[in-house]
Amino acid sequence: APVATPVAPLATSPQVVAEADLYAVPPDSLRSRASAHAEWFVSEYLTADGSDNGGETLRSLLSPDLPLPEVPEGTMTFVEWVLTLESVESGPGQFVVDVLARYMVASGGEAYRRVEPEVFSVTVAVDENGARILGAPRIRPAVVLEPVATGLIDVPPETLSAASQLRPDSTLLGGVPNPDGSWTVSLLTVGPGGVQRPESLVVGP
Repeated sequence: APVATPVAPLATSPQVVAEADLYAVPPDSLRSRASAHAEWFVSEYLTADGSDNGGETLRSLLSPDLPLPEVPEGTMTFVEWVLTLESVESGPGQFVVDVLARYMVASGGEAYRRVEPEVFSVTVAVDENGARILGAPRIRPAVVLEPVATGLIDVPPETLSAASQLRPDSTLLGGVPNPDGSWTVSLLTVGPGGVQRPESLVVGP
């Protein structure tokens, strides 16, 4: 998922912003800035590509009294995506942003391996001038619920015919009737490179 355009970090010296000035800024605007800044921070926090400017960027975002991550020689990390799950206002101009992230790690010339998604809780102070990270992130595994069965059944012949016309190179797996008389059918479709994936399609009524 694309990362929102980040907000430039503030200087490290503290600035006192009047509470009235904070509330003069639309709350959704402050929340959006906090989320964008948290996503940017998590991307930099996890990335280790061996470049010098990567460390410099993270240093400009991370609290000055905290050390940068230490990466063993020959280890590289690549961020696949980051996404804000929730942004909760914890005080005037301050938000706790939960960022879901997935990244890959390679060590010693080996192929990249995926790390299970994790949630990074980042505290962000934001005002009309920009945003600032407050402290190190809190990290926890992402909670994923068990998937449930779709309850597919055989579809009527006319539904099968319509689905076949819409996806001629697919295999019908079954369907579920909808209250309006249509069907949500599940198909095994062929995509680029010959990869087959299940797909849902609404047909009818």
